[in-house]
Amino acid sequence: MSFKPSMGFGENLQQSKAPEFRICCNVGSMFDLPNATLLKGKWGNTFLNGGLWNSTGIVGPNNSFKSTISKHFMLSLMANYGYSTAITMDTEISGTGPGRYQELAQAFDALENYDFTSGERWMYTTNAERYGDEFWSDVKEYLNGKVSKENKKANTFTTPFMCSDGEYFKAVIPTAVEIDSLSQLTSKAVEEKMAGFDASDSKRNMEDMANAKAKSKIVRDIPVITALSNSFIITTAHVGEKKDLDPYSPSMNKFQLQKGNRTVKYIPESFLFNMNNVYEINVAKPLINPTTKAPEFPKTPGDEFRGDTDLMELTITILRGKGGSTGLVFPLLCSQTEGLLPSLSDFYFVKTNKYGIGGNDRSYFIDLYPDCSLSRTTVRSKIDSDPKLRRALRLQADLLLMNLVHKTNSDFPTERICTPDVLYKDIKEMGYDWDELLDTVNEWHFREEAQTKPTLTIYDLLNMRAGVYKPYWQTEEWKKTKPVAMEP
Repeated sequence: MSFKPSMGFGENLQQSKAPEFRICCNVGSMFDLPNATLLKGKWGNTFLNGGLWNSTGIVGPNNSFKSTISKHFMLSLMANYGYSTAITMDTEISGTGPGRYQELAQAFDALENYDFTSGERWMYTTNAERYGDEFWSDVKEYLNGKVSKENKKANTFTTPFMCSDGEYFKAVIPTAVEIDSLSQLTSKAVEEKMAGFDASDSKRNMEDMANAKAKSKIVRDIPVITALSNSFIITTAHVGEKKDLDPYSPSMNKFQLQKGNRTVKYIPESFLFNMNNVYEINVAKPLINPTTKAPEFPKTPGDEFRGDTDLMELTITILRGKGGSTGLVFPLLCSQTEGLLPSLSDFYFVKTNKYGIGGNDRSYFIDLYPDCSLSRTTVRSKIDSDPKLRRALRLQADLLLMNLVHKTNSDFPTERICTPDVLYKDIKEMGYDWDELLDTVNEWHFREEAQTKPTLTIYDLLNMRAGVYKPYWQTEEWKKTKPVAMEP
């Protein structure tokens, strides 16, 4: 029996109705699926609306590669969404500047020719040019300008997500705002007031508290301004030792899942509940082969030098996940030179979990790409040279994540999940060409962009195996729409 209200909600309430969903920007590796919402496309396809939510925190001790992950998020957004813009505030004046971003951008095909000194899509500043509160005022002015009456229509594009009325969902082009780090963000009023006192002056004892108040106002602004302007705040913050005056009555950890006596330093309390997702880097250590004392996975065969610590293993915990998966722990691999290594991380994730790996301990393969022989010393170079291997690793890592985070809904029952070897065999027996299926991308794109490869997610593959979905670009209905490129 259904109940029908006797009256409507009224014109004012109807006008204040929120959109059906808010978009997230795919950033790859282990970040998209755990916090994703599954959204349907026009052709029955399934998208991962996850990855970068409107506010993201990355916390960890010093030298734990917080900035590396932050830069990966920002660069991924710029690469996947060609109309996007980005702003970086380097509060620690680390000296990296545009040159470092230019180096890291070489890992992204869409950015390898972009000039990071041009100022066209990305702007870089530091605490030396602008105090933190002044910077935030400038950012808000820019973000509000994106959605002003004069600019909103020109800045609005079409996603591949379908609304309940059968129309494509439209969204404002995304902007990434990177604050590295929030711990060191300063306030003009506080800094000018304290400038006249010596470092040892007792009047400076309240400086951190005063800066925290200013940062609290900024963090409180984040939910509304990001939702209105479709912007994505990425902040880093430092983790240090928690010191309690009374060891017999320890204070509560700021995050429930933060272990031991670790605590996030110099952040306002509002950071704890206003950020959508917070990732903690628990451990960062060189990934060394116990026999050679060189990197476990050398960049190329023979490139093994004892004492080389470029390859690092990070252990990540999701301290706060508004899209689910709080408490999930996963590894990431990064190079101190090249930045985050998404596909090598995917490989390490499935290999250490012994998930879909065939062969022996010296020569092996992954079940979704069995014709590609891998070894410890060749896997990294093969990942760099073979885009189909990268795609297979992403899909297989997502399949493993599905077993850990249970991202299913009424349109996708749990019973459709299978092992990688079964998925590969059944899809092949149905007549599909795996070479074609791996010549795809995982992320969604705006329909106005010239998408060169079709989007295919692990959910699409499992639905294909179940016989309830056919790749959209193979259907006559899609072809009749005379698409400009490969947009779904």
